[in-house]
Amino acid sequence: LHSFPTRRSSDLLWMVAGRVEQLLFGGKYAAYAWLMPVLALIPAANGLTMGFSAALRASQRPHFDLMANAIAAPVAIVSAMSFIRWWGLGGAAASMVMGFVVYMGVNCWIFYATRQSESNAGVWRGVDAK
Repeated sequence: LHSFPTRRSSDLLWMVAGRVEQLLFGGKYAAYAWLMPVLALIPAANGLTMGFSAALRASQRPHFDLMANAIAAPVAIVSAMSFIRWWGLGGAAASMVMGFVVYMGVNCWIFYATRQSESNAGVWRGVDAK
């Protein structure tokens, strides 16, 4: 839910990036206005994972957050080396987005995997019981 407005604002930014750049920077970075909506995807991915990450930390499992970062960081580094070579500055932006999307995916996967195993063990019964 947190990322829905961010994702919609990224879509809107695709349509008006040139005008927003003109308003904020007076045309100084007009050639790079297309980067704004790409980089706006980072908070969208981050917003999707914040609840899952906070829940894992609140359940005394911060090592899962570390694991998600340990998986996402090498993906971001390798994609940066490749994407920058292929696409230049756009590749750097795509690599940043990819790193956050991988982090989000790993966090969500770990959350659901641990919740499912704990639900089978009865740990979440108080939350799920109606």
